[in-house]
Order: sequence, then C-alpha cells, then structure tokens
Amino acid sequence: QLAKKYGGDAAPYPNDPLVVTAPGEESGTFGSFVELTLEPFVEDAGIKRYEEEVAPRPDYQASANDNVIIEGISGTPSSLGWVGYAFYVNNQETVKALDIDGGDGCVAPTEETIASFDYPISRPLFIYVEAGRADDAEVEAFVDYYLSDEGIASATEVGYVAIPDDDLEATRSVWEDRTTGTQVED
Repeated sequence: QLAKKYGGDAAPYPNDPLVVTAPGEESGTFGSFVELTLEPFVEDAGIKRYEEEVAPRPDYQASANDNVIIEGISGTPSSLGWVGYAFYVNNQETVKALDIDGGDGCVAPTEETIASFDYPISRPLFIYVEAGRADDAEVEAFVDYYLSDEGIASATEVGYVAIPDDDLEATRSVWEDRTTGTQVED
C-alpha cells in the first residue's frame, strides 16, 4: 500500500517474504533510522506504533552486532537491513547500499554525500564529555586523540566519514575552551 501511495513500483522485486535484520533498540543507528525514515510517515501512512515508539516491523531480527546484521542481510535474497556506512564500506562485496530520494531525486551514500548531508539519512556521530571529567588525564587524552589528525585518519581508515574541516576546527575549539552546552546547528 505504501508503494502505491508514494509512487513506488514492486517490479522487479520478487513476491517473497521480506526478511529484515537491523540494529536493536539500544542502538543509535536504530534510533536515527527510525527518526529519519519511519517517523515522517507515521501519521500519514498509518504505521503502527509499538510500545509507544515507532518501530520497524515487529518481526524484524534485531542484533547489537553489526557483523550479524551483515550476515542476515547477505544471507537471504529477499532481505533488507541497515547498518552504519562504515560496515557497508567494509562489506560491499556482500551487501548493496540503496540510493535514497529525500525529495530531490535519488542520492547514493558516499563520503561526499554523507559529509554534506545530501544523503537524506545521514547523521552526525557525537561523543559527550561530562564537564566535571573533562580535565581528567584519561578523558583528556582520549578526546585529544579523537579530535587529532591521527584520530580522524584512524576513523576514516575503517570507513567512517570525516567531519568537514570547518566543523572539525569548530569542534576542536569547543574542546580546547571546554565550552559546555554546545549544540549542533542545522
């Protein structure tokens, strides 16, 4: 019904049961996916709420392990699932990424479209430092590394998308000044 309502077409997809494997509710990837893809259609399309929250199909297979999700997606021809971009990048030989139409035509997930948020289901990843612990040697060392060129390079080597240079410099400045209560601007 959603396909008809929103202009989709079932061809060339088989008439087989859809097997959905995805992160569990404890995952930020789960929460972001639901917020970005399901929430907008709840009232309009009559998607049912489960346990007061919008959720994917009640029969989906949840896992906290992205490798298990990749196995679930690649193990069934009529499967669908989602993981973070880094897990897709490291498993492109067994899973396929989908282009997403956010209203301006389909956009493929790439480093560029994710960094610019042109890929409609892109999201930033954050760490939060408790203000009272910011000067603890261990915390300081971790955040310093996390925001260093070496730390950014380590993240991109495993498939994460680097923060744009302007945003990185602003983030480093917030950390150096120990500014609290900062928010991301849209």
